[in-house]
Parts: sequence; C-alpha cells; structure tokens
Amino acid sequence: MIPFPSRRRSGALFALAPIAMLLLAACTGPAATPSADPSGGIVTSGPLTPPTDGAPTQPNVVTPEPVKDAHKQTFIKAEGIPGESAVRVEGSLMTGPPCNVIGRADVVETSTQVTITLWAGARPDAKCDGPQTTVQYPFVIKVPLKAPLSNRNVVDGAL
Repeated sequence: MIPFPSRRRSGALFALAPIAMLLLAACTGPAATPSADPSGGIVTSGPLTPPTDGAPTQPNVVTPEPVKDAHKQTFIKAEGIPGESAVRVEGSLMTGPPCNVIGRADVVETSTQVTITLWAGARPDAKCDGPQTTVQYPFVIKVPLKAPLSNRNVVDGAL
C-alpha cells in the first residue's frame, strides 16, 4: 500500500509553488537586450590573428650557456647560412628559460653529412623543482662548421 500525502501537506506545497517560481525567475537575471556588437554575441573559435602587441613572431635567438643535467634536444629545421661555414638550427624547448636552455651543440662533419647534436638543460642556479608551466619556447641557434654546408645532409644527433 502506497501512502498518500495528507491534504494538509499537499495544500502547503501548492501554496509554496508560486513563491518558488518567483525566486527562480529573480535568479535568472534580466532578459537579454539586442547588442550593438555586429557578431550578435556569437563566440567562435576561428583562426587567431597575429599578435599586434609587439609579441615575437620569430624564434628566440639563443647561444649556448652552462647547464646542469644536460639531455639531448631535437630540432625541427636546419639550413646552411649562405657565404658562411655555419648552419641555422631551429627547434622548440618545452618550458624555456631558466629551466630549459641550450647548453651546447656537438658537430661531426663528413664529406656527405653533418651531424648536429644539441644539448639542453636547466641553468645551474635555476629552481625548477615542482610543476613547470608547459609552453613551447621556439629557438634558433647558429652552429659553426669547419666548412660550408654545401650539398651535405644535416642529421639530428638527438634522434
């Protein structure tokens, strides 16, 4: 047998219903008004426009510096510098300075290829314990060679 609420209790619920509706309507805020914004308030996630606040749009030029706990660092692109015995190497460091900087570049040259191994790590005085902000820090470094790159292949020694 299912018990039914007494008439007294159900009468009280019906009396409270209009008050609850008024409170609900008051909490929802004012009605939306037309906006002068041409987008009509529509939010999209289209392509971002290039920064106009002076933010860098090119990789950060780096030079080797002392590091602790060095590890091999891959790079994305390498190209010979015309008229010089050097290679322009581009890559991306996770976190960036001071917890991840380029420490050195090892070079092995043969007549057919140039193997470049980049080493990265934290600056000796950096406090990098605990979680780090995950950002990509694009970099470019000029790596000197004994002879111009010419038609030799560049190999990433970190792979």
